[in-house]
Amino acid sequence: MINVTGFRYCRLGTANLEETVKFAKDIIGLELVDIKDGFAYMRGDDRDHNIVYFQGDPNDHTVGLS
Repeated sequence: MINVTGFRYCRLGTANLEETVKFAKDIIGLELVDIKDGFAYMRGDDRDHNIVYFQGDPNDHTVGLS
């Protein structure tokens, strides 16, 4: 069995980056750190960023656990 001890990052595809960032900020309460080249770097804690939304396939997701 794998022992998961923490969440490191996630990378989430979205069909509409602008609307997704607005939702993440206004509803979820994430902070936008930077947005460039179709990627929006966001955080919900004191790390540089831990959530990245990108303009692309909404079914393309990556999650990093520790």
